[in-house]
Amino acid sequence: MKIISHRGNLIGPNPDRENSISYIHDAFEAGFDVEIDLRTKNNELYLGHDYAQHPVTLNWLVDNNSKLLIHIKDIKAIELIKDFDLHYFIHYNDPNVLTSQKFLWSHNINESNSELSIIPLLGIEDINSYLNNKKSYYGICTDFPILLQSK
Repeated sequence: MKIISHRGNLIGPNPDRENSISYIHDAFEAGFDVEIDLRTKNNELYLGHDYAQHPVTLNWLVDNNSKLLIHIKDIKAIELIKDFDLHYFIHYNDPNVLTSQKFLWSHNINESNSELSIIPLLGIEDINSYLNNKKSYYGICTDFPILLQSK
């Protein structure tokens, strides 16, 4: 099972550093893939969950593609990256979406039991629920990858 750092977090949420290039590289160095939030501002690419915070280049996304899962935050971002072989998904309130590499991003931990599913377990309670059930997934995206890795 692949453990994916949510926005670069390793030991819990850190809103001041999330989605920054240096924080993402810290997670890479710790051995994790990273789910990032990609959006646009003035036709330029940025990382940031709620707004455009950290400028990023298409070259950086392509160079780090094997370690990234890109959460697209606006339609313009898809237009800018669609011709590249990047792993991405877009959703707003959907409980399940298919990623560009045909994995199921699913918020329904109790309903999903697929080795093709990526499940976000963002809180400690979610991780504990997973540890009690130990279903088989392709990946888990979490703010606590080091904790999950140690279990």
